[in-house]
Amino acid sequence: MEGMGSPGPTTDVAVTFSLGDRRDSATMHVVTEYRGASANDTRAWIAARSPKELRQQYTNFYSELYPSIRSDEQPSVDDNETDNVIRTVERYTIPDFWAGGTAEHPTGKFEPLELSLAVPRATAADRKMPLAVRQNAHIRYVINAESPGGWNIRPREEHITTPAARFSRRLSVAGDVFKLEWEYETLADHVMPAGAAEYVKQMARANDLLVFSVTPPGDRAETTDETRINWSVLMAALLAAALAVMGAVRVARAPLAVAGDAPVSGAAPAAIPRHEPVGLGGWLILVGFGITISPIRILFTLSKTLPGYSASTWAALTTPGMSNYHPLWAPLLMFELFGNIAMLVFTVLTVWLFYTKKRQFPRTFIWVVAASIVFSLADMLLMSFVPVSDPTATEWSRQFGRMVVAAIWIAYMLRSQRVRNTFVK
Repeated sequence: MEGMGSPGPTTDVAVTFSLGDRRDSATMHVVTEYRGASANDTRAWIAARSPKELRQQYTNFYSELYPSIRSDEQPSVDDNETDNVIRTVERYTIPDFWAGGTAEHPTGKFEPLELSLAVPRATAADRKMPLAVRQNAHIRYVINAESPGGWNIRPREEHITTPAARFSRRLSVAGDVFKLEWEYETLADHVMPAGAAEYVKQMARANDLLVFSVTPPGDRAETTDETRINWSVLMAALLAAALAVMGAVRVARAPLAVAGDAPVSGAAPAAIPRHEPVGLGGWLILVGFGITISPIRILFTLSKTLPGYSASTWAALTTPGMSNYHPLWAPLLMFELFGNIAMLVFTVLTVWLFYTKKRQFPRTFIWVVAASIVFSLADMLLMSFVPVSDPTATEWSRQFGRMVVAAIWIAYMLRSQRVRNTFVK
């Protein structure tokens, strides 16, 4: 990975899987290169074992992940002492690769075992002494999984950086090959007590990204097709939209007065002195631009999140026992869906009220802006309890900036004479 501090990984693992349907065995081909200090350690470890012991211990290493695994041949070892590089090659068959999940919906999983041993597990974060970090660890682990049924997985990347370590995971698909790339590198040999809590938190996030579950090719059309409609979520979304539209209609028909005024119902508005500002000019031009693009922005957000509501992704996130399951995924996703639908409907309403210069616009604008801030804060708070989607410090600071801007525009709506003079219909 570009930008790492050392010349390259000291342990570089490339694993190739060939997968069939739920009745087929999988094959696994592992090529590992050790360099520098890792090569020295591996050379000594191999020299202390007979070929039979070496084969058995390599097989045992993977047996906790794949209990039925069997070695197809003696691991080969190529030791280049001149460059201090050791290259090992292993071949296995895994009859029960699809042993996870349930009988109706079996799953298989991938895990970078060497990297899983290197990434630290949670430890006490409230410390008085520095927290030790394994020195000079730099591991890259790449899995290429080939399936004749293809894959319906969204490419994505996750990066975690602390002063003591860096971690990344990248998912991509090319034809029938699904590629997972992990990389972990330590940057310091310890973490000071003040930074221990954040380091532990970030490493916990890294551990959550180590295991990835998939479904058999024969089941993929039913369980992992990203385009399959999730009917229960769709019905809930339509109901939320209908309720939001009903609420918007009631707001549009509400007999409100001009901001700060309470004229008698049916009375004509008082004449506006010529020297006072009126019409969709001045700062209202910026208001008009902002509210006009708001529905487009919300639609874009909805389009980006829709894959998370497909039948397969929904099941992967909300089904107990799945590797990506978390009890808060379902309420978080539904909260985001309902909130975005409501915000879309009411931003469209504010656009109509603005350009028709309706009395209801200022108050509706204030409520919509305030609701948007509350919705965003609640969403980020919920996200903070789901490890994989924990908001960053940058996202929190950006949210604070939005609150400041919102407060300015709300104050403008309450105090502007142009607003009072313009929205009178």
